[in-house]
Order: sequence, then structure tokens, then C-alpha cells
Amino acid sequence: MFRPSLLKCSSFLVSKNLSSFKSKYSCWCQYNFSNNLILSFHSTKFNRDANDAELLFLLGLKLIEEKGDDFVGVHYLMKAAEKGNASAQNHIGVLYQFGRNGVKQDYFKSVEWYEKAALQQDPHAEYNLGYMYQEGLGVSQNISKAMEYYERSGNKGHAKAQNNMGRLYLLSGQTSKAIIWFKKAAENGNAMSQYNLGDIYQSGNGVQKDLNIAFEWFLKSANGGYVYSQHNVGIMYLKGIGIEQDYTKAIEWLQNAANQGFEPSINKLQEISQQDFSTDVKWLEYLATKGDVRAQNNLGVMYQQGLSGVAQDYAQALKWLRKAVNQGHDTAMVNLGFMYLYGTGVEKNEEKALELFKKAADKGNLTAKQCVLNVTGSA
Repeated sequence: MFRPSLLKCSSFLVSKNLSSFKSKYSCWCQYNFSNNLILSFHSTKFNRDANDAELLFLLGLKLIEEKGDDFVGVHYLMKAAEKGNASAQNHIGVLYQFGRNGVKQDYFKSVEWYEKAALQQDPHAEYNLGYMYQEGLGVSQNISKAMEYYERSGNKGHAKAQNNMGRLYLLSGQTSKAIIWFKKAAENGNAMSQYNLGDIYQSGNGVQKDLNIAFEWFLKSANGGYVYSQHNVGIMYLKGIGIEQDYTKAIEWLQNAANQGFEPSINKLQEISQQDFSTDVKWLEYLATKGDVRAQNNLGVMYQQGLSGVAQDYAQALKWLRKAVNQGHDTAMVNLGFMYLYGTGVEKNEEKALELFKKAADKGNLTAKQCVLNVTGSA
């Protein structure tokens, strides 16, 4: 089962809902607040020395994200941060951490701004500061300090911080505490934590191994778009691990992951395409349902003769052979012809059998030509 590398993260502040500013600024700032967004900046005469830090922060985001004006946008963000706006301080920290929007990368300055925002108990800054301590960026690596900030942020509902608390507890062998934090994050919809819970229950790491519970967590994570879980769900459906085997769903989930460029899924799909599933009933049913004419014929023969542990079922045999015949498969024509010739699972009908043999013979099937000769006495 595939496992991702650990702890890849940092976060951006999600822009706030601006509805609270409609009444606050509409009387003096000619902005069009539609759908909770400031739609126009340059169309109004706004006093750039306005001392409202939160509005400065929002204007800065507007200029950067929608107008592409990094220079002026960062200027407003900086002014808001200097005036004590925690969201702006965190955002400036992000810009310094990643070196974006014309800001030169500087981990030390990033940490400084995160600390300012964290002093105001901003959960995003607490999370980001925890990450800096975890990775040793702009500060000496300090896992205890990282966990301190993750815990502060996580207690405020920050899902990524909750997940990272879980990962760090898991790495230290404290699985029970890890599960508590993973579940908090999972309840907040964090797909990585849902994956981590699936991995714990699948491996039996510190808990009783339970493949059914593992599958449930992987599936939740997969539905959240987490590619590692999509791959694992595909594999579990393919092999019937923790869930009833289902080739259709297996291929669907593996294909979802492969469509995102996930190599293990791409490789597994290629491997599947090269394997011989000619006697695997469930696989044949999957292919036959998808219209694979050879699978339809093989499945028909297996049901007709009761092969490979399949209970003999003439109705199923007729169903699949007819589907293959309707697609012009000459071998299926011969097989169905024999059923009519001898009245196997169907009323005996030599005329229908001969019709099928002739159609197959016209396609060059040698067995069919011999059958026509045997039935009519002439080729």
C-alpha cells in the first residue's frame, strides 16, 4: 500500500467574508460590495492614509489577487500589519516565507511576523509558526515548540495543525494521542488525517488491525480528493481488502488517481491491462459489462460449462453469448449455435444453430465451416 512522505505543508490565510464591511464603509468608500468582494479599487478616490488596518489589509489582498498590483498591494498589507492587524501580519509572514509577490524570501522576517500575529492568537500564524519550528526555518528546529504552536492552533479548530499534531505524536510512538488529533482534523474534513487514520487501522500500528475501518477512512479521504487514498481505495477494491471485491470501482478509483498523474496508479493500471484474467469471473464480468466482446464470450462459456468454480447457469451463458454475438464475435456465434443445436438451456432449434454457424463461417471461422458441413452435408 502506498504511503506519502510526511508533513508537507504550510498554509495561506483564506480571505475573510467581507459582508461585515458593507455597512461600515459604504458611506465614505465608493466600493461595490457584491458577493462579499470588493470589485473596484481604482474607480474611487480613497484616502491612502486611512488608518483602518483591516480595510487596508483587505485592499492589499484585492490589489494583489485581482489586480495583480504587487507593489501597492504589499504596501497596504505592510501598513495594515504595522498597525497591528493579525491577519495582515500572518500574510506578510507567508510572503516572506515563500518569497512571493515581489517580496524577497527571508525566513527570519517570516518568523518575526508570524510571532506578532501569534501573540494575538491568530490560528493561521500559530500553525505557520509551528511549521517553521518543525522544519527549522528561520529558527532552530524545535519539535516541542512546534507542537506547542500546533496545539494552540488546533484547539482553535485549525485542521492542518490538528493533523500535524497527530503526525508528530505518531512519530513519537504515541498512537493513542495521534488518533485523537487525527480524528479532530478528520471531523473538520481534513483528507490527510482521514488517510492517516486509514493507514493506522490498516497496519495495526498501536491499535487492533481493522481493514473495514481502514477502508472507511481511506474512502472518506478519497472522496475529499486525496490522491494517495484514491489509490489505496482502488487497490482495496481490486483485491477485496476490507470491502467486497469490485473491479469496476477499483478501476474507477485507480483511474481517478492516475488522472492526477499519480505514478503508482498509472503503473497498476498498466499492470492490470497486461495480466491474463481469462478465468477470473469477477474480472470477466467487469470487462463484459464494459462491452469487451472476448470477455462476454469467455464468460458465456464458463457459465455454460460450469468452469473455474462457476456454477453452471445456462441463462447467464445465453445472456453473455448473445451480447457477444450482437457485436459480431464469430466464436460466440459457434458457441451459441451449439446451445441451439443440442437444446442446451434453450429450446432445440437446428435452423437457428445453422444460421449462427453460417454467420461465423462467413467471418472465416473454420470450426463454423465444419459445423455447417456437418449439419447440412455441404459447405
